[in-house]
This record gives sequence, C-alpha cells and structure tokens, in this order.
Amino acid sequence: GAGFNDILFTIGIGGLNVALVAVLLRQATRRKVIDLSPVQRGLLVLTFALGTAHITLVPYGRVWHTGQLIGVLCITLAYLATLSVRGWRSFVLTGIAFGCALLTRNHLALAGLWPAVYLLVTHRQMGWRRVVAYSTGGLLPVVLAVGLLGIYNWLRFGNMFDNGLAYHRMSSFFRADYVQYGAFN
Repeated sequence: GAGFNDILFTIGIGGLNVALVAVLLRQATRRKVIDLSPVQRGLLVLTFALGTAHITLVPYGRVWHTGQLIGVLCITLAYLATLSVRGWRSFVLTGIAFGCALLTRNHLALAGLWPAVYLLVTHRQMGWRRVVAYSTGGLLPVVLAVGLLGIYNWLRFGNMFDNGLAYHRMSSFFRADYVQYGAFN
C-alpha cells in the first residue's frame, strides 16, 4: 500500500539479490560452468554486494532504483533456473523469469542470450523436435511479456514502441547530450 516504506522493500530485494548471487555462483560451480573456490565465490558475492551499483540502488526506494533491483532479481532467477532445473521446466522457468526482467528494463534483452545458448547446448541430445518444443515453451512467457509491454505503451503513449522516453523530465545537465546524441549513444 501507499503507507509502506519503499526503502524497506528495496533493502529486502537487495538482500535477496545478494543471497541469490551466492546461490547462483555455487550452482554454476556445481554445474562446472565456472571453477571457483568457496573463498573466490565469497569475494565475488562481497564485491557484488558492496562494490557495484547495487549498493547505491538499495537504500533509496525510488522507482528507477526499484526497477533496477527487481531486474537483477529476475535475471538472477532466470540464470538459476537455467542452471538448476532440467527438461522443459528449465526452459519455461527461465522464460518466465526473463520475461519478468524485460518488464522492468527492456535493455535486459541481451542478458537472455547466455541462458538460451546454455539450454540449447545442454538439451541438444534430446533431439531437435523436443528442443524446439521446449524452446517454444520458454519463449512463450517472453513473447507474452513483450506483448503486454507493447499494449501498456500503446495505452499510455499511443504507440506500442514508445516507452515514454520522450516525456522523461531529465536534468538539464543531460538534456543537451540527449538531444544531440540520442538515447543510445
């Protein structure tokens, strides 16, 4: 509700992210995707928690910060599903988590490349028909999320490809560069 402290929410999500990164690194080591000792994993988790932008996002509780934190949560869950679950469930759960990540930040699209390749490579022995069926199951939540985002943009801005960037009230410090170079420079 409106009376709930957003900072408590972002602190909870931030703490969960740190814990999930630790679980993700452990699972990646178990699956032999990476080769790290427990000390190395611990240092990476500590670096993630205290040495990245994550620590600057957690204590503020603002919409942009919350979106970033939830995006990290969803991507981490997608990677965990990729590494922890086998069969069609791995494709579907990865797709659901990745679709949710896209709803927070559409530029996270490239974060889905590794899970997609990993799932295809680790399931290729099942035969191409089954892999295509599994992939369809994994892509369905992503397509649904993109469709919902397009409908949202259309209802709010009159165009499914307009995400509202043109209406952003950015600082005058950034405005000149944005006008000159655009959003993706």
